[in-house]
Amino acid sequence: MTPHILMIAPLFPPFRGAVSSRLSSFARHWSKFTKVTVVTPYAEDETVGYNRIIFPLTRWRLEPLRIPYTIPKLLRIVHRLKPDIVLSSIPPVWSLLEGYLLAKRLQIPLVLDVRDLPTSDVRHSRMSIWRKIFRFFSISTAKYLIQKASQIVTVTEYFKKDLYDFLKLPSKDISIIHNGAEIRHFKDKLQVEKKFDIIYSGSFPFIRDQEALLKFFSILIQLYPRLKVCFSSNLNTPLGRHFLTLADKYNLRNHFELIDMCDPEFLPYRLKSAKLGISPLRYGFDPYRGVISAKVFEYLAAGLPVLGLSDPEYYVEEGKLIFDNDAGIVDPDPKELAKKTVILLNNPFRMKEMSKCAKKVGEMFDRGRLASEYYEKVIRPLFK
Repeated sequence: MTPHILMIAPLFPPFRGAVSSRLSSFARHWSKFTKVTVVTPYAEDETVGYNRIIFPLTRWRLEPLRIPYTIPKLLRIVHRLKPDIVLSSIPPVWSLLEGYLLAKRLQIPLVLDVRDLPTSDVRHSRMSIWRKIFRFFSISTAKYLIQKASQIVTVTEYFKKDLYDFLKLPSKDISIIHNGAEIRHFKDKLQVEKKFDIIYSGSFPFIRDQEALLKFFSILIQLYPRLKVCFSSNLNTPLGRHFLTLADKYNLRNHFELIDMCDPEFLPYRLKSAKLGISPLRYGFDPYRGVISAKVFEYLAAGLPVLGLSDPEYYVEEGKLIFDNDAGIVDPDPKELAKKTVILLNNPFRMKEMSKCAKKVGEMFDRGRLASEYYEKVIRPLFK
């Protein structure tokens, strides 16, 4: 039996981000050998292999209040499709509730893909009392519903451990399917001029330590005055605008080129225009200790050694991936990382060898292979 997979995707292309890349990649690869239908609020002119249903799923703010009204309508739509399995991904937590209600009513299995813990709102201490109540309710809902899933998948060993701790009852077998990159886009024959020394690719969530990042660049410029940096990001957000304000404070804008985020098929050209990729992580947020930044897999696929501005003993998974494979350098101190970066930039032979290691590691996390592993390890056993 080849099951019909119904994917609940509140964040999906053309929305840009790690979650939409992960889910769209799985949908595209699975649709090569089984039927896939994606329910998402986002419209797109072209899909590849899978069906797309445009529906106002819950994403953020007060949208969860609409669920009692939207679920009956969504149920009528998907009931005619006769899906065999529902797949939801969190966060946001409320897509789990939508997936659970559909799976329960249709009497089919629910697969849950956990990218971050439900407790991963790092700024909860600054919330109003009403937002704290809402957060408590969402976490309690997640704790109850996660255990209702037929299969649970997460992205690292550390997150797997944290999920067991979060549930307080390790009664579920949790599978690990890492994040990765579309290796087919990162062809060896792709020749791109190295216009930049360093690139930052992706959005600017709160977990990114902007102050440490800009302090690193201000020190690095003193040691390496010809430095050129590319920021491929959406900076038209509160945190993005805060970053630009800090960049002006450090007088760094002349060394930066600011470019909007691009579609996945053009990302290899963007990344390969740089020599190194940087991933800054703010210290002290336990729900993220098991993270490996999605951008890191893309840097590696492009053959870019990674500059990890983070504590490798705190962010253990990302630190191990870079350190153990000689695929970059990691240091939580901006000054020390700047010194090490200058040494690397001035050593073309070492840069070339580290780039080879990065490329080799990146190929281990090919999303095509990960999608096949996901299907064989998690989905197919539900129908044997």
